[in-house]
Amino acid sequence: MRNGANLITLLAVCIFIFSCKKVTEQFSSDPVTDYIPSAVGKYIIYRLDSTVFTNFGSTIEVHSYHEKDSVDAQIPDALGRPSYRILRYLRDVTDTLQWQQSSVFWITPTAKTVEVMEDNLRVIKLVLPIVNGFSWKGNEYLDSTPYNDIYPNWNESLGMHDWNYTYDSVGATLTLNGKTLNNTITVNSVNQQLNWPPSPSVPYSSNTFLQEKYAKGIGLIYQNFIMEDFDATRNYKGFGVTRTMIDHN
Repeated sequence: MRNGANLITLLAVCIFIFSCKKVTEQFSSDPVTDYIPSAVGKYIIYRLDSTVFTNFGSTIEVHSYHEKDSVDAQIPDALGRPSYRILRYLRDVTDTLQWQQSSVFWITPTAKTVEVMEDNLRVIKLVLPIVNGFSWKGNEYLDSTPYNDIYPNWNESLGMHDWNYTYDSVGATLTLNGKTLNNTITVNSVNQQLNWPPSPSVPYSSNTFLQEKYAKGIGLIYQNFIMEDFDATRNYKGFGVTRTMIDHN
C-alpha cells in the first residue's frame, strides 16, 4: 500500500508540473514595449485621411494629410509615471510645405499595459498577455460620452467605457504601402452599425468602428476609427480617421 501511495503522489506531482508548464507556454508573450516607439528621436509618418462634416453636418468631406508622430522626450506624465511625449506634425500630401506641429500626446508604458493620453482622454491601448482572443476594457478611464463636449446632444449610445479591445492575428505578416511587416498584431474594438447607411425613412442611424494594427519594433502602423451619427435633423455628427504608415525610422 505504501508503494501505491507513493506512486499516486508522484503522478499528482507530475500532473501539476505538466499543467503549470502548459499554462506558462499558453500565456508567453512579447512585452508591450515591443510595440511602441520607445526611444527619443523615433518617428512614424502616416497618410491621414480625416472625414469631416461641413455645412452644419449636411456635407461629407475627406481631408488628407501626411502626419508625423515624433518621440520628443521621456518625461513623467500627470501621475508621475515615466512617459514618452509625442509631438504630432501635419503637412500636405505632396510634401511641398513644411511640417507644422498640430498636437501633443503621451504614451505611458507600465509593467503590463500601454496607455495613451490624448485630448485629456486616457485609453489602454495594449495589455499583457499579447495572445489571440485576449480582451480588456480599453476605455475604462473614460465616461460613456467623452465626445459630448465637442458634439453636443450626440447619442453615443454604445457607451465607450464598455468597449472591449481584443487581440487578433498576433504574429501576422502583412504588406502595407509596399512594405512587408513581420510580427504584427491587430486590436479589434467596436464594430456596430444601426440603420446604416442612412435612409430617409429612418430617423436615426449610426456607424461605429475601431481597429488598430501594431508592428513589433515600430509601433502603430494602421488605425481606422469611425464614430458618426445621422440624426432626425438629417445632419451628420462625428468623425472618421484612418492612419496608414508610410515611413518610420
